[in-house]
Amino acid sequence: MFRTQNTGHTTYNIQHKPNTMSKKNKALLYNLFSFGILYVFIRYILIDYTSLTGFMRPLASFVVATLLAPKFQAGFVNGEEKIYMRWLFLKDAKEVG
Repeated sequence: MFRTQNTGHTTYNIQHKPNTMSKKNKALLYNLFSFGILYVFIRYILIDYTSLTGFMRPLASFVVATLLAPKFQAGFVNGEEKIYMRWLFLKDAKEVG
């Protein structure tokens, strides 16, 4: 959508883009949320069912959540940017968005 703005001497054509997030930023947020949810879930499981104490609880939660969390990545295919998810339990990458 173009809007013409007259500032006295010069006329500018301003193109307004819709407020959309880039696919790379969406992939980063998907990675963050999936890791965060798994980290909290695994930490509470480790607190209840193991005898780990001190710094070992968050460290073990970090390692397990890093291994189990799905990985999201943005990439270009045929000139179009898409988000793909790769996970330990899936054979190949799946298109997310």
